[in-house]
Amino acid sequence: KPAYTISDKRGSKHITKVEADFICHLFDDSTEKYDLKYRLYPQKENFSRAECLLRARGASLDKDEILIGCHMSTHTFATRSTKFWKKNKFSNKSWPIERFPELGEKLHKKDSRLRLVLTGTKGEKQLLRYFKGNKNHVIDIMGETSVLDLAAMMKYFKAFITADTGPLHI
Repeated sequence: KPAYTISDKRGSKHITKVEADFICHLFDDSTEKYDLKYRLYPQKENFSRAECLLRARGASLDKDEILIGCHMSTHTFATRSTKFWKKNKFSNKSWPIERFPELGEKLHKKDSRLRLVLTGTKGEKQLLRYFKGNKNHVIDIMGETSVLDLAAMMKYFKAFITADTGPLHI
C-alpha cells in the first residue's frame, strides 16, 4: 500500500487548505472549485442558552453594558497542564497570558461599563488565576459553551479577543 505524508512545510497556507489539497490530490481533483470556508448555524436553543449563561453571570445585556469576548489560550494549552510550560513559553500564536488581565483592567478603567467574557474549555479554567483580585468586570463561562453556543453568544460582544485558535474562525 502506498504511504502518503502531509508536509509540515506549508508556508502561508492554512492547515485546512493543506489538508484539502492533499485529499483532492489523491483523487486527481482540485480544491479551487470547493468552498473551504467554515460555516456555523446556531439554532434558537443556542441563542437562548447564550443569553441564559450571560444573564446567570450577571450580564444585563442592555445597550449600556459593553461585553468583550476573550479567549486567552490556544488548543495546545488546553491539552496540557501549565506545569509543563515555563513563563512566557506559550505558542508563538498566543499573546502572553498575563496580558489579558492587564488589558481587562485598562479597558475597565477607561470605561466602567466594559466586562470581559472569558471563553474556553474546562481545561483552560485554570487561567482564571491570572485574574486574581478585582473580577467584577469579568464573566467566566469557560467550559460551559458548545461551538454553536459561542457563535450565538458573539451577537452580544462588541469585540472578541483571541489567538489563532478555534474561536478565531467563528
